[in-house]
Amino acid sequence: MRAVWMQGFALLLVACGKVKDPTPKGTVLFDWDRSAAKLHDMNDIAKEGAKHPVADAKIVEGPKAKAYTVNVKDVEGKVYSFDVDVESAKVSYPEKDKEITRWATTKVSAKLQENEAFRITGSCDNRMASVMGAIGEITDTMMDCRVVAKRPNSMGTEDAITHGVWMQIQGNGEIHIADPGVELVER
Repeated sequence: MRAVWMQGFALLLVACGKVKDPTPKGTVLFDWDRSAAKLHDMNDIAKEGAKHPVADAKIVEGPKAKAYTVNVKDVEGKVYSFDVDVESAKVSYPEKDKEITRWATTKVSAKLQENEAFRITGSCDNRMASVMGAIGEITDTMMDCRVVAKRPNSMGTEDAITHGVWMQIQGNGEIHIADPGVELVER
């Protein structure tokens, strides 16, 4: 009798650690374009500022497309992956009474390719930042996108295990991910 009870308990634990409805392959995690670009609010970092000039900028070169696959394996070996497509262009717009040109992300999207066990969402921050070169020199733009994956633990506690991927997307279309457990592959 005790052996039957232990087997039932073990099956319950295994069943509790599974997401009932993992996010299906092909789900679009985010789809951002430059029309949503905002400045940072310098008075409150948590708020968006006015429309960023990139939103209406003249494209002078490009757009260039880059494609990546992001592969993630959590500490328990659960895997998910998604494709990221980035378009960037050299744009021109007025800034401080002069016309400037720099590279900027014009479109970025992500689509889920593989998912063993997670509920996965994604988003991009509409606020574009400036990359600084020499003192007072802005050389590029940058934006942040993130993907968050959640699943229950083996005891069934909802969203107990959370894994996130934070991506900095440079104006030239390059993606930087600081997490050494995440593989970024250009395709």
